[in-house]
Amino acid sequence: MRYLDGHVATCGFNADDNVVFEFGMGGAWLETPSHNGYPGLSFKSSVDYFPGQPWGVHFYGTYAWLEHKPIAKLNLDFGYHDNIVELYLGYHNLINSRGDNLSGPALGLAFWF
Repeated sequence: MRYLDGHVATCGFNADDNVVFEFGMGGAWLETPSHNGYPGLSFKSSVDYFPGQPWGVHFYGTYAWLEHKPIAKLNLDFGYHDNIVELYLGYHNLINSRGDNLSGPALGLAFWF
């Protein structure tokens, strides 16, 4: 199973120099072994904390609606920033409408613009 989401309409505000709150809306895509793909709508809310350069801690939740079925995703990531690139390590938890809990560690790159 593959789940992708992207948020194109995002607004955020700085609570102080180290904390950023964001809210976003965008698209989502889910592929399963029995189906090529389900498109849908996704909403995201996040809190980013930057205790000091180059480190960041990110907690965010995503709620998507795909083919009349909800999917919730909760993530906690720790990142190392260099300019606009962040290498992150974290734990992602994906729960679908049947109650399946698809959790596991995550490692990846993020680009900040």
